[in-house]
Amino acid sequence: MKIPLRSQPGIPGETTNAEGTGGRFAKDPQAHIVAAHAAPPWFAPHSHEHTFTVDAPLDRCWGWLNSPDTFTRGQLPGFRVEFIDPHGGPGDFRIGVLNAHVGPALVAAGVLTRVDHPSLGPRLTRELEYFYGSYVLSGRLIRPTRLVITAEAVTGAAVTPGTPRTRVLVRVDCLVHRRWTWLATRGQRLFWPTFAWTMRRGVQGTAA
Repeated sequence: MKIPLRSQPGIPGETTNAEGTGGRFAKDPQAHIVAAHAAPPWFAPHSHEHTFTVDAPLDRCWGWLNSPDTFTRGQLPGFRVEFIDPHGGPGDFRIGVLNAHVGPALVAAGVLTRVDHPSLGPRLTRELEYFYGSYVLSGRLIRPTRLVITAEAVTGAAVTPGTPRTRVLVRVDCLVHRRWTWLATRGQRLFWPTFAWTMRRGVQGTAA
């Protein structure tokens, strides 16, 4: 199974803020780094999406999603999340920063290829491309290839007056052994509702 190379304008490690003076977020929402994924023919593409809402404004939700502390604090023993800038800059959510989630039966290592600046709202996207060799449970079972998180402000009748709301869409792409696609689906259905609960607690708990 082969996925075509993708390359779009963008320099690894380089971002600009709304004023174009440099910052944590990408000004160009189309900036990407070349990424390629392949697997033996008994693997099949597998995608899972999970959508949830958080009763908080978009900027607060986007800040929580793009804070390294969100993912590095309170880690379970044996697991670790890392953010490393190969160019020597701060390890946070910027294009070109390397990210790894490692632990027992888990190596999910990749590079941030898109991080929208908040000024690009009301719909913002972050994308992480995983490297060949990443796996969940075993390299013979599940190989993650891409994680995309999009947040957008909810408007209209779906919002209670005076209560801002943000919709979050998570998409995970993997290559999965054809006999074990059910396991990938079940695992995602268990994990992402827990992530949504954690985000609601973390974001709504910071409200003034």
